[in-house]
Amino acid sequence: ISISLFLSGCNTQETPDQPSNTPTLILDTFNNKTCSHTNSTTFTLNTTTNITRITLWYHWSKYETNLSYKIYENTTTELMNGTFKREGNCDPKESVWCNATTTLNQTFQPGTYQLLIPNNQMGMNSESNYEGFIKLYGIKD
Repeated sequence: ISISLFLSGCNTQETPDQPSNTPTLILDTFNNKTCSHTNSTTFTLNTTTNITRITLWYHWSKYETNLSYKIYENTTTELMNGTFKREGNCDPKESVWCNATTTLNQTFQPGTYQLLIPNNQMGMNSESNYEGFIKLYGIKD
């Protein structure tokens, strides 16, 4: 279920420069267009990939600092679960919009995966094909 509230907090997303010795950015669906909310995003990997970090663009509730998630393989089989942490890199105009980041060391085989969070507060829009904004970092085999 998606809630179609359009908020300007999706218009500005700052992300830090990555040091050259870190894994590379594999997928980036972030964009600076006005967005609405969703609780899921789906991504496809064409090669075996060690994912080391996942970042979402998230509308944090007051006092919220952690966010649980589940990742499903082929959108049906639960592969793993974990917790995102509220990170800096917030929208300077609407500080409730900030990155949600988790670090991991998980090898994903080629396939389609779905990441679910418990509430409709992940940014998404037509530019992201109505999938939640996600950045995947890692090393492709």
